[in-house]
Amino acid sequence: MFMKLNALADLVKVKLPVYRNPSKFYFDRDIFEYTLLKKIVSSIIPNQITVIGGYTCLDLFCATEGIRCDIKNYDPLEHKWAKTKKEFEEITYILKKYFRFQGSYSHYQQFIESAEQIIKSKVVMINVPAFDIKQFTKLNGEDRPDVIILSHYSKIEELSKTVQNDLHEVHSTIPLRYVTPQMLIFSVVDLDSFGKENYIEYDKDFFGIKNIGFINHSFSR
Repeated sequence: MFMKLNALADLVKVKLPVYRNPSKFYFDRDIFEYTLLKKIVSSIIPNQITVIGGYTCLDLFCATEGIRCDIKNYDPLEHKWAKTKKEFEEITYILKKYFRFQGSYSHYQQFIESAEQIIKSKVVMINVPAFDIKQFTKLNGEDRPDVIILSHYSKIEELSKTVQNDLHEVHSTIPLRYVTPQMLIFSVVDLDSFGKENYIEYDKDFFGIKNIGFINHSFSR
């Protein structure tokens, strides 16, 4: 995984990591987080992933390499590092080619406030730390996701609100499985059943929730 991402960084002349100083190729996760996402997606093999705030979807194009999986990306392209529509389309085109993307990709340039606004998928990624993820647990069984990946991006204020207001309610329906420097990963599937990894610390406690896998260190530091 490191070699693949490092080769991409060399190709586009970006020095890793760059999530604190975004360029048009926005590597916004640690190498172990990319690796974990890849493992999850390649293990459960979803038909479709819906992402809120996916931007260029570098992480999802990377995670879906080698499988056929559609991506529905809702991003208004209004955040401070957003590029022009033309640049955005050029970047996603390059990423799809680089990771040999096999599915269909759709971008919806709109701001999302409610789970009812999006195309439902069994895997949902939410890259908006303040988003009310409890909404997804209230969907009926067919529409409710099996996996929720919430990106908190180490924003302590928003993460604290999630822990206080959402965490235990969501966990009761879609159990929390992993905590990483930038993500909370919930899944009805026991992801550890696909094998354990040496970059994850297992059997941890996260605010009273037991048996959580932690990534609490960074490859790049």
